[in-house]
Amino acid sequence: MKYFLTMLVFLMSASNAGAVEFVEATGKVTRMITSTDNYTTAYDVTDRGTFIFEVENLPNGCTGNPGRVIITSDHKLYSTVVAMIVSAKSMDKNVYVLALKPCSNNPSAFDFGSLAISE
Repeated sequence: MKYFLTMLVFLMSASNAGAVEFVEATGKVTRMITSTDNYTTAYDVTDRGTFIFEVENLPNGCTGNPGRVIITSDHKLYSTVVAMIVSAKSMDKNVYVLALKPCSNNPSAFDFGSLAISE
């Protein structure tokens, strides 16, 4: 019984170890930026493309920059997200964005999670 309780406590604490923190916001798209991974150092046609967008009400990013979200061209939803953001911006619609807090693709922007266009 003691072994069972010890294992139960261990498993419960380990289950939160990989938990991801999220940030979310609803607001207008205020800015869109596109570039390659290494545009400041050297041009390379094999670089990944990046698309960064800023949304009102999104908390400041990991380095204190305005609330930004990044998605890279190797993400399966890249084209869809770019099209949705451009459409929302041109139609002056609000978007709901859920982003991942680690900022692993760019230290100044949250990683993309999900997106919806709202009224």
